[in-house]
Amino acid sequence: SQEQYIKDDEAMEQYQVALALENASLFVNPDAPAMHGESLEKLVKEYNGVIKLIQRMKRRYPAALLNELLYQPRLSVDDLRDEWAAKQWVENIVEILNRKSTGESHYQASCRLDEEHQVWVPELVVRTHGVDYKYLVSYDFLNSKEYGRIASLSETLNDLLDEGAYVKRGERTQAVESFEQALNWLIKESTRGVSRQRYKGLGEMNP
Repeated sequence: SQEQYIKDDEAMEQYQVALALENASLFVNPDAPAMHGESLEKLVKEYNGVIKLIQRMKRRYPAALLNELLYQPRLSVDDLRDEWAAKQWVENIVEILNRKSTGESHYQASCRLDEEHQVWVPELVVRTHGVDYKYLVSYDFLNSKEYGRIASLSETLNDLLDEGAYVKRGERTQAVESFEQALNWLIKESTRGVSRQRYKGLGEMNP
């Protein structure tokens, strides 16, 4: 058996992805040519990069909202000039978040006029343990590079898979409904029969 020493979490993630993509192909529908090699690797890297970006943004916005943005249509600054369009966008998200909620948090939506830019900005109210927390999906947020990157990936992923999509690694296949599901399956498949051993860091050594 072959041993590989991996120094930190980032190196572990890179190793896992490289291993998962060995002999891997994604078929966006049963008749489509395989997506594999460089094109699949590029998409996986961008997906993982956006997930890390979302992790960093959780200090400013609720995790549930940020995660859901990956599955929602892009909200442009032009959309904000129409109060109804802005409200529809945030109400749709709120409906999904309440459906997924385990009961600890309840979500409400409204829109507020941003007088400086003359646009309607969505507001998310999160009630947790009886306390309300308000988050504005502001003009600046929608113009930010971070949101641009999330929305671009959302556009790619939401149009990617058709009915009957599946992923393949070696001889094994799995039907999938989302890119996230495909990637998780590939990683799980690649770790079959792989054992891990954690070595203590210098700070953890016994004196």
